[in-house]
Amino acid sequence: MLSPSHLSLFLAIALMLHVTEEFYFPGGFIEWYRELVPPKTTGIRFGYLVFINTAVMFLAALALFYGDGATGASIFLALSTAMAFNALFHISGVVKLKKYSPGVVTAVVLFLPLYGVGLFTVMKSGLAANWEPFLFAALAAAYHANSLRRQAK
Repeated sequence: MLSPSHLSLFLAIALMLHVTEEFYFPGGFIEWYRELVPPKTTGIRFGYLVFINTAVMFLAALALFYGDGATGASIFLALSTAMAFNALFHISGVVKLKKYSPGVVTAVVLFLPLYGVGLFTVMKSGLAANWEPFLFAALAAAYHANSLRRQAK
């Protein structure tokens, strides 16, 4: 059976592959995002993307550090929820623009299944409170809504 440590390791690998797809192969996420949400001023900045991706990798490392306990399971659940919402964001962008979104393949193929398996595993283990998935979903939705609002300024 999978443990939170296994899931956290798979999530860290998925995150690295996702960032690679967004920025290196085939790349172009910033241009795609600017097309999706045309900025009124400067728009999304590379430095912000470096910061947010570094923070996400730090959270993945924390989940690995805390391992199979309740803290590690909660960090995994929070981060995998955020990445599942990231997958939904990519999918909605593909539908809206009718073109490939850098990051959509890894988001759909890796993040969504990992979230589903992880949610089931963590909740079945009793390592997370029943309210945690709802809180993490609300926070993930708020992050994406705020990002879109900021980009549109």
